[in-house]
Amino acid sequence: WFSAAVQTGTNGCGRDNGGCSHFCFNTPSGELQCACPQNIQLQDDGRNCVKDPCSVNNGGCQHSCSVSESGNITCSCQEWYKPDPTNTSRCIESDLSMFVLERNDIMEVSMDTTPMYKKTISLPSDMAISSGVSMDVDIRAGRLYWCDSVRDTISSANFDGSDPKTVVSGLKVPDGIAVDWLV
Repeated sequence: WFSAAVQTGTNGCGRDNGGCSHFCFNTPSGELQCACPQNIQLQDDGRNCVKDPCSVNNGGCQHSCSVSESGNITCSCQEWYKPDPTNTSRCIESDLSMFVLERNDIMEVSMDTTPMYKKTISLPSDMAISSGVSMDVDIRAGRLYWCDSVRDTISSANFDGSDPKTVVSGLKVPDGIAVDWLV
């Protein structure tokens, strides 16, 4: 049924689609509201729709943004970072790792990221490990120590591989090491 009282006023959506890029609706309070088709997101300006929400401000993600077929945004983190438990669009640095001696290399392996990441600790060629047989760490000093059974040495370097040193040389096939860092 038709009522003249209901039909008074102006249609804000009638002029330039109310400034909306896709759909414009008049709300009962007389304000305009823009909307987007399914699987397209309304931008923060409240007027424009964007097909790929990751293309605007990286979808609100700190590192990587992806969009599922249903249009949901998923944030992910770069290597050695993990989602912040208080805000999954943000990433925090991995704070749990272990060091592993793999014969000729020392690897740092992340323990609290998915997937686990590993990186080789880079040493200069004159300190390269020929045949590593055991390793230990000094947490307080931030140093690695390893035995090399071919070079007959015990060597050390910072966790990042810097400041490498031969600690003891001339050993007869060293095959174990323990660093007392609690003292």
